[in-house]
Amino acid sequence: MTEKWTLIRRSGDYVEIGKKLGVSPILARIMRNRGIEFEDVDSFLDPAAQTLYNGVLLKDSEKLIACLEKKIREKKKIRVIGDYDIDGIFASYILIRSLEQTGAVCDYVIPHRKKDGYGLNDRLIREAAQEGVDTVLTCDNGISAHGQITLGNSLGLTILVTDHHAIPWKEDETGERRENLPEAYAVVDPHREGDGYPFKTLCGAAVAWKIADLLLDRFGIDKNESEKLLELAAFATIGDVMPLIGENRTIVKLGLERLENTWNKGLKKLIDINGLADKRLSCYSVGFVLGPCINAAGRLSSAGIGLELLMAKGEEESSHLAEILKELNESRKTMTEQGFKEALELSQSPKHRDEKILVLLLENGNEAVSGIIAGRIRESTGKPCFILSRGNLSDGTPCLKGSGRSIENYNMYAGLSEIGDLFVQFGGHSMAAGLSILEDRLQDFEFEINERSNLTEDDISKKIKIDMELPLRYVTMDLAQELTRLEPFGTGNEEPLFVCRGVRLLFPELKGQKQNVLRCRAQDGSGRIEAVYFGEAESFLSYIKDNDGMTMMITYAISINEFNGYRSVQIIIRNYRAESTLGKI
Repeated sequence: MTEKWTLIRRSGDYVEIGKKLGVSPILARIMRNRGIEFEDVDSFLDPAAQTLYNGVLLKDSEKLIACLEKKIREKKKIRVIGDYDIDGIFASYILIRSLEQTGAVCDYVIPHRKKDGYGLNDRLIREAAQEGVDTVLTCDNGISAHGQITLGNSLGLTILVTDHHAIPWKEDETGERRENLPEAYAVVDPHREGDGYPFKTLCGAAVAWKIADLLLDRFGIDKNESEKLLELAAFATIGDVMPLIGENRTIVKLGLERLENTWNKGLKKLIDINGLADKRLSCYSVGFVLGPCINAAGRLSSAGIGLELLMAKGEEESSHLAEILKELNESRKTMTEQGFKEALELSQSPKHRDEKILVLLLENGNEAVSGIIAGRIRESTGKPCFILSRGNLSDGTPCLKGSGRSIENYNMYAGLSEIGDLFVQFGGHSMAAGLSILEDRLQDFEFEINERSNLTEDDISKKIKIDMELPLRYVTMDLAQELTRLEPFGTGNEEPLFVCRGVRLLFPELKGQKQNVLRCRAQDGSGRIEAVYFGEAESFLSYIKDNDGMTMMITYAISINEFNGYRSVQIIIRNYRAESTLGKI
C-alpha cells in the first residue's frame, strides 16, 4: 500500500498565538491544525467548561419520556432490547439501571449474534408479546426495523426507539429522498430530519444516557445518579469509535476521570484483571484492552455476559465474569489473527488485487470477528473492505453475513443504500456497516459496489497527516506533559504526529513475549532519545540492518514511559522510509 505523507500547513505566528493562549508555540500550532478557533481553546483544553446539551432537544424525547412515565406508574412490563456490541451492552445497562431506579417493572434481552443477528427480529417481538411485555424500548438499534415494529404494533406492543444510526431513506414519487422512519410510538435519533439536537454523532449509549437523565429527572431522582452513568457513556463512545470532538470529547474526558475510580463492581474487576488498577486510563486502555473483552462475549458466546458483568453485585460474581471475558478475548485474538492472514492473502489474489473496494468471502471465516478483520485489511491496503462468512438467517436460511470498514473518502452506508435491494438486511454509518446477503447475489454485490464507488488511486492511498517537523532536541518531558492537555485522543482528535529527517536508529532490539516490539535509540543531528515501534517489528529490524549507516525519515508520537515508578520521555515511531525517497513533504 502506498503512503502519502502530508504536512499540515496552516499559517500563523505561533509564538505570538502561544503567548496569548498561555501555551507553547508547538501546542498552539497543533490546535490550529485541528481547526480550533481562539474562542474555543478554553473549552477544548478543559472540556469540563463546556456545557453538556440537554436531552430534551432530541426530537420525540419528551414524547418518549411521557410514555415511559405512564407505563412505569401503571406497572406495565417494559423490555429493553439492545445490541451485542459494546455500545448496545452499555446502552442497555444505562436504561435498565435508570428504569429500575424509578421502580419500573422491566427486563431486558440482548440479541444473540448468530441466532438473532443485529437488532430486532420477528422472534424477539413475538416472544415479548407472548411473555406479557407491554412496551419495548430499543437502544442502539430499531431505526431500520420497519417490519418488526409493524408486527409489534399489530400484537398490541408499544415500541419506543432510541438509536444513533443513519436514518433509512426512500425516494418519493418525485424522486426526492425522504427519511423512512419505522412506525414506533416515539423515535429518538439525533439524525432525524428537524431534530434540534446540536451534536449529531452520539453513540447509542450516549443517546440512552440522555434519555436516562430525562427519566430520572422526571421522577425527581438525585442528579448524581445520572452523573454516575456518564462513565458508561464514555466507555461506549470510545468502544464504538465515535469521533472525539464536540460533546463526545466532553463525555469521554469527564467519563475517563470517573472510570479510574469506578463505582461499578464489574468494571472495577475487569480493570483489575487486565493490570490497569491504579493506572491512568486512556482511550487506548478502553479501546484496545477493556473494550475488546466486552465485545468478545458477543462475538464468541453471549453478549449477555458483558451485561451481567455490569450488573454484578458481589465480589465473587464480578471476578468470575471478568475472568470469562478475558479468556474469551484471548480466544478472539487467535481467531482474528487466523482470519486476517486468510483475508490478506485473498486481497492480494488476481481476483481482488485491482478492486477499489474489497469484498472478501472467508471460507474458514467466523462472523464474530469479521468487523475486526475488515478494519485490519483496510489498514493494510488502504481500501474499504467487507469481510463475509457463511451463516444463516433467523429462519435458518443459508446466507452470507459480513461487516465492512471504510475510509474517509467513502461513505459505506450510502454505498450500500444505492444497492439496498441486493441485501436481506444492512445497516451502519459512513465508516462501518453490517449486512446479510444470499450467496447468489454475491457477484452482483462485488460488481455494483465497485462500479458505483468512483474511488481513485489517491483516495485509497494511506494518508499520513503530520502536524509539524520537529527535531529530536525539542522532545522533552515538559512537552510530553503539555501534549496530554489535548487528550483524549481518538477519531477526530488524533494524537499529534511529528516528522524528523536524518534519523539513525541505534541498538535496535526486539522485545515482548511475541517479539513484536522494537526498542532502539533514535538520533538525528540535534539529539538522541529512546524510541519504540509497535507493528511488524521483525520487518522493521531487517530494514534497519539492511540500511545500516543510512539515515531515514520517521514520523513519531511523543509519550511518557512509566516503569518501576520512574518516568521518562520517549518517542513512538509510527512510519518510516528512506530519506531519499521523499524529499519535500
